[in-house]
Amino acid sequence: MKMNNLVVAIEYDGTKFQGSQKQPNTRTVQGAFDEALTSIHKKNVISEFASRTDSGVHAIKQVVNFKSNLDITEESWVDTLNYNLPKDIRAFKCNKTESNIDVRRDALTREYTYRLILGDRISPIEYNYFEHIKESLDISSLENATNVFIGKHNFLSFTGRLLPKNSNTIRN
Repeated sequence: MKMNNLVVAIEYDGTKFQGSQKQPNTRTVQGAFDEALTSIHKKNVISEFASRTDSGVHAIKQVVNFKSNLDITEESWVDTLNYNLPKDIRAFKCNKTESNIDVRRDALTREYTYRLILGDRISPIEYNYFEHIKESLDISSLENATNVFIGKHNFLSFTGRLLPKNSNTIRN
């Protein structure tokens, strides 16, 4: 049977996860995702995530890829994954794609959102989804500071490892 490379968009509530990257003896998003894949395939299947998140961090759109020889439509993959995934991880889109795509290395952009609540108190419902800052903040200064991230930059110093030749660390 033909091996397909599938790219899936997922979202998750990271509150009860120790990050996204698979680690032994701890609950991670990738670990739970791979358990679902293994359950579906009845054999070990390993996924690749486009980016990593830390413990307690949520994702609105995380891109994941894995290979499968199962004859399942893209729409049915979403339902099948959601049936097998824990309730704090949901798939919402699936595409069959070229076999050589690498979601981590081929990602063109990554976007992060930081949600803050300013004031004396935070609702327990919002506690896991916002950073609570009691002190007064100069919002104008924060907005000005974020301008340094806009535009084209070389992110070589953020790689933390040796890169293959011809790697491009310049991003817009």
